[in-house]
Amino acid sequence: MLDAYCRFTAFSATSPGGTNDALAFLKWKFSKYLKDLMEAFIVLGDNAYVIDYNLLTPFDKCEMGADWRTKDVYNFYFSQLRIRIEMSFGLLVNKWGLLQKPLKVDISKVSHVIHVCMRLHNFCVDERMLDDSGYSVDNEIDNIIATTMTNPEDFFYCATVDSTMPNEINHSLGHSIRQMLVDRISSLNMTSRPASNMIRRFGTTTNR
Repeated sequence: MLDAYCRFTAFSATSPGGTNDALAFLKWKFSKYLKDLMEAFIVLGDNAYVIDYNLLTPFDKCEMGADWRTKDVYNFYFSQLRIRIEMSFGLLVNKWGLLQKPLKVDISKVSHVIHVCMRLHNFCVDERMLDDSGYSVDNEIDNIIATTMTNPEDFFYCATVDSTMPNEINHSLGHSIRQMLVDRISSLNMTSRPASNMIRRFGTTTNR
């Protein structure tokens, strides 16, 4: 997990790499604490997770239905928030070269190495914000892409996992909260993504 400044706020490195994301989340102690979050706080996750009252996910293709346009707008703004995850890992790996190749440490120390790298990453972000009130992590990412990436899309990593979750999780309230957001989008007459995104994605500003 991380905040809007791309600082890591919580992590777990105890599940093997092939573990389903949602299952790994359930095994993480923080998933239990999540239930105690104040109602005003919501965690955003991708479709590898199951929607709950304090963990929202985007709509998948099967959920679009007749009001797909406003749901697509919801998905767009949702992705603009979640992209911080990809940005943060891109910064982390670019900053600490040892993460760009297999770690040459005992398996029991891997989580400790990752933990230290994340703490140092957070320290760097904090220091830059203190030194420069106008500092934006977005500018740092733009510089990295411009100077080191031949293909900007390589900078971002997004895992897609088909998840199967235990039946005891009650996520009906999460669906209600998500629908409230869609209704709010509709009330604001936001029936399409921003024109710049439509052109970049579809080559036109016309909804498909």
